[in-house]
Amino acid sequence: MRVLRDNREWIAEVRSISFQGGILSRAGITLTEVLMALMIMSIGISAVAVLFPISMLRSLQANQLTNGAIVKYNVETLLEVAPSMIFDPDGDGDLREHFRNPATRNYIIDPVSFYTHNRDALEDSSSPAATMQLAGWYGNDGGNAIQVMQRFGLGLKTTDGNAGTNISSATALQYLATAIANQGDGWETQVDTVAIEDVTVKLPDGSLGIIGAVVSSEVDLSGTPSLASLGIPFVGGRPLIADPGLFRVVLYSENGKRAQAFPLTNVILLPSGDWGIMWSEDIDGDGGFDADFNDNDAADFRPLPAELLIPDVDSDGNADFRGRVLIQSRRMNDYNWFLTVRRRGDGAVRSVDVVVRYSDGVDPTEERVFQASFAGGSSVIGVKKWADGTEPNILKGKFVFDIVNARWYRIQDVQEKPLFASGSFWSNYDYLVTLETTPRLKDTAGTDGLDGSVDGSAPGGLTFGAAMFPPGIVDVYPMGSIGIPEELK
Repeated sequence: MRVLRDNREWIAEVRSISFQGGILSRAGITLTEVLMALMIMSIGISAVAVLFPISMLRSLQANQLTNGAIVKYNVETLLEVAPSMIFDPDGDGDLREHFRNPATRNYIIDPVSFYTHNRDALEDSSSPAATMQLAGWYGNDGGNAIQVMQRFGLGLKTTDGNAGTNISSATALQYLATAIANQGDGWETQVDTVAIEDVTVKLPDGSLGIIGAVVSSEVDLSGTPSLASLGIPFVGGRPLIADPGLFRVVLYSENGKRAQAFPLTNVILLPSGDWGIMWSEDIDGDGGFDADFNDNDAADFRPLPAELLIPDVDSDGNADFRGRVLIQSRRMNDYNWFLTVRRRGDGAVRSVDVVVRYSDGVDPTEERVFQASFAGGSSVIGVKKWADGTEPNILKGKFVFDIVNARWYRIQDVQEKPLFASGSFWSNYDYLVTLETTPRLKDTAGTDGLDGSVDGSAPGGLTFGAAMFPPGIVDVYPMGSIGIPEELK
């Protein structure tokens, strides 16, 4: 009886648990709630996956425009110091030759491409004359220069007066042109190590100075480029060009709080088997003056400042260097500039464009010219492929160059010829390109545009202008008109 009574009491207690709508109340979440949470999470992940690449692209574009603006300001400063580079771009002293003939009043100033093509021509045993023409003219048909837009290189010369007529001078001027036109802020670290000793010599004033760092033989520095290995010839004790700044060594104090950069003049193998990294014009560490690399008529030993030194650790009575050592070289892919110049009949500069590009070298295929038609009343241009099938590199948001009128335009849209095309436009063109602005034409850029539109028809038959689509153009900065300075009149 007691057991039965206890069981009844237990059943009563169970039945006393509250019910809601006939369903037992409990804790937890439903399957619907789980699915909703998964859906919300997937939306968030998808949004991040989509927006992250876009933000990276925007960041890259912002970086390019920032560097482009820096290069543009550098050019403005350069023009203030040397305005003759616009009015006498070949440096021969004849200013009138660049505006007397209407056909040659527009030209390009591009030292990097000019001296690269010039050096290539001297190395090209198959067709040096054709390659040389690529230096003097902007644009080609795939083999030969199209002689419409002249290109100049600022008339640079080596210290012995050579304008690049032999391979050693041409190579030196190519280095010099790169130093002038490149932004020069990009460095690539070739070696990152620590000094185990230093190279100390007696300086001309009688004091001792550290002019080199010793790096362990465990670090392979064979073939490391330096000013000495660059091989710039010396004539009469002077280098053909001053140090173009292609290599440097960066030295850090032991605690890493201070640093100093020097030109890397030489890397030598020491009798101990370790490597000597030299930043002095005493390139072998014997205490003597070896080479005036920067052409300043002085011996530059460049002893390390006291802030980078530590108390004597090798018991020679002198402070020592045991810090971090970086060997760096200029980045080949860099921002550089060239100018588009349009002159007036009175000699003044009607307008100048600073064109900033990002590239890793000079390639003639990037200067290929294509037949095209521009119209003064329309933002639409027509472009043709070459008969051999070569296609232009037309990209939305990039630039096209009207080589006849020396004008740059940003591309708003591009439409390729449809598979089943009809009409006079597609009968004569392979691309319909829409520009952000209406072209400004001083000279005719094809008969198709004489009536104010490009539609593939002209009363007297079609003739075409010429367009280029060089890659790597970051931006084009108009500088406006510039009068002839008094000192050049």
